[in-house]
Amino acid sequence: MTTTTRYEVPGIGAPYQGLWRRWFINVTLGEFLGFAAPAMAGAFLRDATPAAAAVALLAAGAVEGTILGWFQARVLRSVVPGLRSGDWILATMIGALAAWSIGAIPVLAGDSFSTWPPTVVVLAAIVGGTVILLSIGVTQWLVLRHRLRRAGQWIWVTALAWLAGLLVFIAFTTPLWQSGQSIPLVAVIGIGGGLLMAAVMAAVTGAFLVRILRPPASTQ
Repeated sequence: MTTTTRYEVPGIGAPYQGLWRRWFINVTLGEFLGFAAPAMAGAFLRDATPAAAAVALLAAGAVEGTILGWFQARVLRSVVPGLRSGDWILATMIGALAAWSIGAIPVLAGDSFSTWPPTVVVLAAIVGGTVILLSIGVTQWLVLRHRLRRAGQWIWVTALAWLAGLLVFIAFTTPLWQSGQSIPLVAVIGIGGGLLMAAVMAAVTGAFLVRILRPPASTQ
């Protein structure tokens, strides 16, 4: 007699074939298009007041999260039964907004940021970096937790994926960004780095998504 353990998702069928490729393409495109908003905002608001720049970055971050969430939901709703696109998009937008709220703090601080005690700077960097890496994973987990087993692992996987993506972004943009560059050039470099970041993040999260959706082997 053959028995098969049941998961929340059905066996591999048409919706699951080529899942990593579909996720990679959609999520890379979604994050690339979404990240263009804060990249452009940062480039064009270099001379704006700290308050105006922070508000613009938060608005751009909300746009980024909304676009990313929409592209992710396009794939997820076909493989995660009961997932509502609106819930996923909202969760992703809130997570992105939380991350960019941390990123806006140095902008608001302006020149006074350099006067902070080193201990405070290190502590703020650790706490802020943790929030940035975990924010989207946590808000998305709130949607996934009733739909998938091992959904809690999504938090750590997305954190790892964003860390890898951000490191690639920094490695690409840091040597290219120079003082005195034109606004269009600054924006192009940032968008290019965003594309690399998006691809890395999509590749890592996609690999994990395939793993948690794969049904276990049948047992005799």
